[in-house]
Amino acid sequence: MHTLEAPVGGGYAILVSDFDEDTRYLSLRVPGADGSTTLGYVDSAHPMPHALRWSELDLVARAAAALDPALPHPGPLVAAAADFVIVTADTEIDAAAPPLTAALGSERAVRRWLYRADARERGVVWERTPDGDLVLAGAGVHTRRVPGSTFPFAGWRAALAAAEQTLGGPVALPDPAPSPLRAARRFKLNLTLHVPPREIVAALDAALRERELGSADGSGAMSTAAGVFTAWFVDVLVHDDLEAGRAVVRAVLDRHGQYETEPSLS
Repeated sequence: MHTLEAPVGGGYAILVSDFDEDTRYLSLRVPGADGSTTLGYVDSAHPMPHALRWSELDLVARAAAALDPALPHPGPLVAAAADFVIVTADTEIDAAAPPLTAALGSERAVRRWLYRADARERGVVWERTPDGDLVLAGAGVHTRRVPGSTFPFAGWRAALAAAEQTLGGPVALPDPAPSPLRAARRFKLNLTLHVPPREIVAALDAALRERELGSADGSGAMSTAAGVFTAWFVDVLVHDDLEAGRAVVRAVLDRHGQYETEPSLS
């Protein structure tokens, strides 16, 4: 396991721990605690990545840079913790795109990040509780940051306050210019096949990746009580151009004789 530990002031620290190539945890350490408390995690089973607003990551990363020369901003902390940011508005993309491009190395990498983080069209919003905590609400959000959860709301408020104190107060940043990445979108198509899907899925994935339009992967199957498979399910992710993605899917299905199979948009 590799852990990046970023102090933000007042004894608070943000930890990003990589257990393996598929598992990453974001945690908070508070003063006097023996361990840390999980804010979010990414794994291959049941991920809960939606933990941060971009402005929060930007704040703690600036504080960490002020305290530790080995953690310049934008740099290691932004790159490591970006997967825990959820995007709910165009203005968040405007603010995040330049520092993320510097931290991740390219606009293409930022675009891939946005495909994962984007919740603009799912009705996901931030709401403030009577205690003053920001929580996530909406369909399709995978988070601990909801009322009644184990998310360390009091500790997180204190960590953000400590970061502001490290920087001498709230950070006033100029309004960023609108980012061309506002136009980025990821669409999910569902396919149901009634023949073994391996060759079709491989062909779909290769065709979409070759055109930089997305990817495809098997997502499950249906069988009878006797264990006979009757249907296979495929998830197709299309980036930006839905109609072009649909055309690629249609062409691959036709080449494999699946003339009546139609993808549905989820």
